[in-house]
Amino acid sequence: MKITTLEISKVEFDKIDESERIFYIIIGHLSNEITTLEKLLFLSITFSDTNKTLGSINASQSLLIARLIAGKVSEGWELLQKAFFASKVSKVVEPDLSVEGRNALAELKRYFGKENLIRKLRNEFSFHYSPENVRKQLPSVKDIEELEICVTEKDEPFFVYSEELITKAILEEIDKSDYEKALDKLFAEIMKITRNFRIFCAESAILMMHKYKISPPHVETDFPSLHYNKKLEVPFLFSDYK
Repeated sequence: MKITTLEISKVEFDKIDESERIFYIIIGHLSNEITTLEKLLFLSITFSDTNKTLGSINASQSLLIARLIAGKVSEGWELLQKAFFASKVSKVVEPDLSVEGRNALAELKRYFGKENLIRKLRNEFSFHYSPENVRKQLPSVKDIEELEICVTEKDEPFFVYSEELITKAILEEIDKSDYEKALDKLFAEIMKITRNFRIFCAESAILMMHKYKISPPHVETDFPSLHYNKKLEVPFLFSDYK
């Protein structure tokens, strides 16, 4: 894999208006966070153990990461309200975005301009906790024969019953009649909105360099070992942790 490093000098960066500098720095941070969580989600989903208990634990871990991504992109939209629209940076950036960049931003505006699943996940299951949603699930406990807690030899617990009930609460908020359909909708919306954020962030950075005529020197480095290992997994429980 070839990595190209662009080196923008501080002198060039200081020529950019302060409000735009703040915006470019913080969307870079947002893009890094979203991309990292996306990769963790992908690796957690590829876990292939056929054991029912381990499969359940790692499915729960995948949903946990998905909820974190939902929280991050929801916060990302709030960030754009302050650092992009309210600061008037949008007036100088939006008109010059490429077609792909404008389409990505338009999708974000449409999605967050109404009630949506990602905001609900953020408010009730990701960054805040809703005792009321759990209370609604208490009657379903009687349908569970055993409430499982898995504990490793290093006293690291995973509360299986907690995730089962929280997952049920989430899916019922989406589609009570079809949990599989609800799960597909959850992942589809998260991945679509995440992709639009990544496109917008990258387009904005490119636009910054064009607008301010920044032509940074670049260094290309070949890292032959940077390849995705199809055997790489991120299980919740592993023996040599800690």
